[in-house]
Amino acid sequence: KVELYTGTTLSDTFLPDGKLQSITIDRTPTIGKFFGYSLCQKAVVKLTDKEKTVSVAAGQMIKCYIGVLVDGTPEYAANPNYYIDNIERDNKTNVITITAYDLLNSASRHTVNELDVVPPITLTGYADLIAAKLGTAVLWSTSSAPDVITYEADNLPNLNGTETLRKALDAIAEITGTICFIGADNKIHFKQLTTIETPIAISCDDYIELSSQDSVTISKITSVTELGNNISAGTDTGFNQIIREN
Repeated sequence: KVELYTGTTLSDTFLPDGKLQSITIDRTPTIGKFFGYSLCQKAVVKLTDKEKTVSVAAGQMIKCYIGVLVDGTPEYAANPNYYIDNIERDNKTNVITITAYDLLNSASRHTVNELDVVPPITLTGYADLIAAKLGTAVLWSTSSAPDVITYEADNLPNLNGTETLRKALDAIAEITGTICFIGADNKIHFKQLTTIETPIAISCDDYIELSSQDSVTISKITSVTELGNNISAGTDTGFNQIIREN
């Protein structure tokens, strides 16, 4: 039997027992992507507030603690700070539902044209500029940061300035073979996707070419509806491509 212990603080004020109803924490990639190189933590906290004494506001910092009992004493896993994005209060049940995100979410509200880029600048130097804009710092999982690219004045990153800082962090993580997230120390961490210290080099000779032996012509599209109506358009040459409607 394992007993979980939880706790929450709002702006460094610990909420008393009985207030906290549940904590749900998810790590999500960039919106619209199944996999992303930057992973943002989302916390959904439900509080019971019959006395209407809990004061919450958007942008307020909230901390979540989840731990287990070790030798009679609760030990809590470290979590980054979260910042409240949405608040819903149910007056019938007296439950407040708070949705909050870690610092990486704020990177989606800033664009790269807000950075003061002075060339020449390395890839990690670019990451440092982003971190400074968010009020934090960068930590790399390797013993030395991978300064694989230096950008000169005539060869700056291929960005038009409207991209979000989170998209830029995505790109840096992809280039360096890492994932990017906010650690319990509230710093931006770039962690390698592999434990191999020396990257494996892949040359052009390692690639092979694949080709289709037979040409395929798709010339008729058939729409199948839930009512059983089959509607086709095109000729009978080649193979049919079927689109099924919901």
